[in-house]
Amino acid sequence: MIISSGVTTALIVGFATGFDIIDRTQGETLMTLALVGAIPAAIWSFIAMSVKRLHDQDHSAWCLLIGIVPIVGGLIMIVVLGFMRGTEGANRYDIADTNAHGEEPAW
Repeated sequence: MIISSGVTTALIVGFATGFDIIDRTQGETLMTLALVGAIPAAIWSFIAMSVKRLHDQDHSAWCLLIGIVPIVGGLIMIVVLGFMRGTEGANRYDIADTNAHGEEPAW
């Protein structure tokens, strides 16, 4: 989603700059503003998805800090987040199987 909106913005700005609809410096300013908005959103979504995946495997979100270790940490995170299965059944991060009235949830 973020990538597609960035590509769309780049195409629109590139089109407008190429046909002299807007000045080149205005196009660069628009692209800078688009990137300033897209990069934090991409980082936020990466962290949120990684935490969700770690919780699926019954690991704490603090395990993301392993990725800070140069080279080895990144490889470990690729394996853990990309290739390891989640836990079978419930784990400590799952929501309860019953609500306050003892009924199973609708989903």
